[in-house]
Amino acid sequence: MALLFGIPNPRQRRIQYRQQMRDAEDPFLISDTKFIKDFRLSKECVRYIIARVRPHMTIKKRPNSLSLTRRVLIAIHFCAVGSYQTGIGENPYILVSRSMVSKCLKEFTDVIVNHVANEWIIFPITPLQIARNKRRFLEKFNIPHTIGAVDGTQIAITPPNEIDELYQEHLYINRKQYHSINCQIVTDADLKILSINAKFPGRSHDAYVWKNSTIRSHLLETNAKNTFLIGDSGYPLEPWCITPILGNHQIYSPEHRFNKTHKRARCTVERCIGVLKQRWRCLLKDRTLHYKPTRASKIIITCAVLHNVAIHYNIGLPEYDNEEEEDEYEENHGQEVEELLNAGRQTRQELLNQFFTH
Repeated sequence: MALLFGIPNPRQRRIQYRQQMRDAEDPFLISDTKFIKDFRLSKECVRYIIARVRPHMTIKKRPNSLSLTRRVLIAIHFCAVGSYQTGIGENPYILVSRSMVSKCLKEFTDVIVNHVANEWIIFPITPLQIARNKRRFLEKFNIPHTIGAVDGTQIAITPPNEIDELYQEHLYINRKQYHSINCQIVTDADLKILSINAKFPGRSHDAYVWKNSTIRSHLLETNAKNTFLIGDSGYPLEPWCITPILGNHQIYSPEHRFNKTHKRARCTVERCIGVLKQRWRCLLKDRTLHYKPTRASKIIITCAVLHNVAIHYNIGLPEYDNEEEEDEYEENHGQEVEELLNAGRQTRQELLNQFFTH
């Protein structure tokens, strides 16, 4: 009857209301402080991201379709607050259904991972890049030859389907007994992410993820002298991955001084992980990514890209709590890796003799 008299039915009224609200509320008109609180990025940052993804995102032509700008803002806002999608959709600047939020997030993360990530997450391979990273670690922490710090962090996800052969549920239960992805991150001295590996299930040890990473393969192939990453004792000692010297050491001894300097420099990656999770709260343990591992991995990588964009645009760093725990790596190796261990010990000893004995 309502249609006969030209009166919109309840569903049509809801659609019209949402359209009117979307047209009336423009997030770019709110204060800069409020904008950064809602989206964790400045307006300049977001405008850059919108321009960068525009060539790769679909242009919707239907009258009630969401604009590209709105879709990008929805995805960024989800990463920023990490709450359930229904809550995101009720935000006055977004006002869309849960399913629409999911569609926006999928489209945005696909574009970022496939077309943008390689421009913002760059491991140093050129002489200029390597020299710059070494200089920054030396200037800030007085540790030589270091191009990055490596660590792993657990990102909580919902349990994969138990009958899924590709993503076996039990492999994602980490040692703290929740389902997760073990994400390996390499960062420079200024908290910029140089590499991120988000494809291994939570049960995988940091050392296993490292041994199967493309970064380690690259360092193994290049075998550059006096060029290495630093990691905690959860990583194997190798010529390109320098770890602390285990055991108790007399104060002010070369070993004690080395470990103290190593720890200060290594805190860079721990701080980076803390900042990453506090800025993009969808990565926090208590939020949990309600997606399959492949989609969760793309969300993690997208957050890493947005993190680097924020660093580039000098967005203030959020406070964070360091909840990461340090593992100890048992130096029990087969004959196959014994040579690498000895070479790593030699590299570390040369470092002690040259820089920490005076």
